[in-house]
Amino acid sequence: MLKMAVWGPGNISHRIMEGMKHVENAKVKAFCTRNPEKVREYAEAYGVEKLLSEEEMLKDKEIEAVYVSTPQHIHYDCIKKCLLNGKHVISEKPIVITTEQLRELHKLADEKGLMLMEAQKCLFVPVFNKISEWLREERIGRVHLAEADFARVHNIPLESWHMQADGKGALYDIGCYCLSELFGLFGYDYDEILVNNVSYHEVIMSSAVMMKKKEMTMIATCSFGYQGNNDLRIYGEKGTIICHEFWKSHECKLITDKEEVYRVEFPSEFTFEIQHFVDCINEGRTYSPVNTPEMSLKVTEILEKYGRY
Repeated sequence: MLKMAVWGPGNISHRIMEGMKHVENAKVKAFCTRNPEKVREYAEAYGVEKLLSEEEMLKDKEIEAVYVSTPQHIHYDCIKKCLLNGKHVISEKPIVITTEQLRELHKLADEKGLMLMEAQKCLFVPVFNKISEWLREERIGRVHLAEADFARVHNIPLESWHMQADGKGALYDIGCYCLSELFGLFGYDYDEILVNNVSYHEVIMSSAVMMKKKEMTMIATCSFGYQGNNDLRIYGEKGTIICHEFWKSHECKLITDKEEVYRVEFPSEFTFEIQHFVDCINEGRTYSPVNTPEMSLKVTEILEKYGRY
């Protein structure tokens, strides 16, 4: 049984803990927090035994792995400290702010024999595997265009860290889902990239990233400022694949001369990425064969170059 800690038991951690209910061979034993009294009742509700400071968590020999769910601008420091103290790490997206940071951390993880993975849930939900299967079977023929959209009116206050810290803005925060989904399905090689950003008060609120390959085009769109379709849409010569809210969806559609629907029930989309992380540790891996360091690096490269104001 892998004993884990969640570093940063804030809003997103509630969904992490729901996902953990269905993960095999792992249990969250501790929350790493600066405000133990604030999360004591929450910890008790999920059977979390320890409320630890940063120093206590890093020194705790029982804790083997850490889920980093702190704000993204401090991911690098948190991950590095965990690795240096012999702990496997799964980190909320985006994993870090720069490619230099990412290369350093993966090198350190390899040297220490520790697993490091970005928690990019869109790559692990069942619909991703079904869509990949349809594409391998060429059910819609040659693909001409693939679009991934994540766009909602977030109404995030300007004083929030989302709007102030390094790694702020829509492309870093939600555009990474779209890029990872497209790269996971079609690879991360492209011949040309075109990016258009719309900013407000020095924050990138909306982004459109077009990546041209010889045989097809990939388009990733994201926004904090408008309501989009929030779809993955793949257009081929024989049909179309559609998946609404692809990062957590229970359903995808294959449309040719008839419509085929794949649907699967599950309590939490977080379960699949965490289970993959745990399985990789048990297999002695230091990186994910699905969300590979190379793919994560390619996403980070685009975020770093085009996502910073």
